[in-house]
Parts: sequence; structure tokens; C-alpha cells
Amino acid sequence: MILESIKEGFNRANQNLQLVLIRITVTIINLVSFFIFLAVPLIIAVLYMGFDLAHAGELLPYLVGNPFEFISRYIGLILLIGFSFLLYLTFVTMLFLYVLGGTLGVLRSSAENIGYKFSLSSFFMEAKQNFGRLFRLIFLVSLGCTALFIALVVFGGIFVVIVQVMTAGRGVMEVFFNSFVMVSITSFSIIYILACLVFSAYSMVISVTDGTDSMDCIKSTFDFLTQKPGAFLFFFILLIGGGGVNFLFFILKMPFSMVPVFGQMMNIVLTLFSAVFQGYIAIVIWSSLMAYYLKITDRPINSAVYEI
Repeated sequence: MILESIKEGFNRANQNLQLVLIRITVTIINLVSFFIFLAVPLIIAVLYMGFDLAHAGELLPYLVGNPFEFISRYIGLILLIGFSFLLYLTFVTMLFLYVLGGTLGVLRSSAENIGYKFSLSSFFMEAKQNFGRLFRLIFLVSLGCTALFIALVVFGGIFVVIVQVMTAGRGVMEVFFNSFVMVSITSFSIIYILACLVFSAYSMVISVTDGTDSMDCIKSTFDFLTQKPGAFLFFFILLIGGGGVNFLFFILKMPFSMVPVFGQMMNIVLTLFSAVFQGYIAIVIWSSLMAYYLKITDRPINSAVYEI
């Protein structure tokens, strides 16, 4: 099942390579928007604070020693930069969900219809249909994950305080408990973040594949993950595979960074190729998740035109 789903993921990605170009275009748009939303306000701030930046060596001690005075003096610039950052995050998130809705819709259509041919019109139609659904879904999932995390932190904090009071002044027991608490908190945080990531990814796939609304999709995702725990393993395999590809490109670029001219040129070429290949791997991962869901729920999947 795992190998078949991954193979099907490659097949669907190869059949819709135009999605990689769309991801590259979105990356360029994100870079431009970063400059517009963040770089421009920062330049304005630098120009406005030109006199203070001439004494940059004295600025940090002044900021540490008089933080409230610094904030009150430059409150307008701080609010401007903060508002610009929120606008940037909002824009990037909306663009991500819009493109993801189109991508998943294209992959679903490709899986359901063997004669499907990619077109920009179909991509934008899928993106338009799925954007609102994905936005509401991610909002509810993020809200639920955050609320649950806060509740667990509160109950965990109460438990830690109670046990600390019971073990206070007991030497070895107190040291052991403090170490145990730190390890447990770190492990729990990592596991919880990964669980939320898995739930979010599958919920988006299920939402587009089944066309259900947010609450029904959340219930379907919960039932799917509890009844098919192998879905967690499959997701982690894809995650490790994608991370391994990124690490491989990082290792390949390291030797070239030490060579003055030719090495820098090769580093740029590898960076560009890495961006394209990472976009391709991202499409493969989403396509594999959809293929796994369709296979494990006994949905028919048409044979892809392209093979690996």
C-alpha cells in the first residue's frame, strides 16, 4: 500500500508537471510581497531613525535599559512594522490556501478521470471552489489545536506544581523529577505539533477529495486516523523522504560554497535546481497522501499516463 501510493504520487506529479511551475511562480510572488510588505516599512524605519542608527553602538544598551521609553518614542514605527508583518502573513497564507486548493483539486480530477488534461482554467476553477472550504477548515483546526494545547498546558502546569510541592527538599527525587518534566515537555510538544501537522494535512486532502464542509471533514479525518493508524506512518515516511532530499541538496552545496567564483556560480545553479525539485517533491507528497487516502478507503484510482 505504501509503495503503491508513493508510486501513484510520482505518476500524478509527472502527469501534472505544470503544478511545479505554479509553485515556482508563487515562490517568486512571496519574495516580491516580502519586499513590499516588510522591506519597504523597514527602509522607512531606517530613514526615519537615521540619526539614531548613526549611534547604533549606543542604541542596543539604550533599548535594554529603557525599553518602555524606546517603545513610546517609536510606537508609530513599531505598529507600522507589526501591521505590515500581519499583512504579509495574511497574504502568504491566503495565497498558499488558494494554490493548494487548486493543486489538490487538479490531483483529485487526475485520479478520478483518466482522460484529464491539465489546464490553467481548470486549476483556477478548482482553486476558487476549494479556497473557502480550506480556509474555514484550517481556521477551525488551528483554533482547536491551540485551545487543546492551552488546556493541556494548564492541567500539566497544575500537575507539575502539585508534584513539585510533594518532592520539594528531597534531593535526588527533586532533581530526577525536574529532569523528567523537561524531557516530557519537550517530547510532548514535538509529538503534539507532529500530530496537528498530520491531522491538518489529511483533513485538507479529505476536504478536497470528498467535498465535505469543515465540521464533517474534521469528523471524517478523526475517524480515518483512529481507524487507520498506518496513515501516521505513511505521513512520516513522506516527511522523512522530503527532509532527506533537502538535506542532500544542502550537502551538495557545501563544497561549492568554499570555491570563490566557480563555486558561487554552481551554488546559485544548485539553489535554483533545488527550488524546482523541492516544488516537485511537494506535489509528489500531496499526490501520495491523496492516493493513500483513496486506496485505503477503497476508492477507484485510474492508472496514470506517466511512470517513474
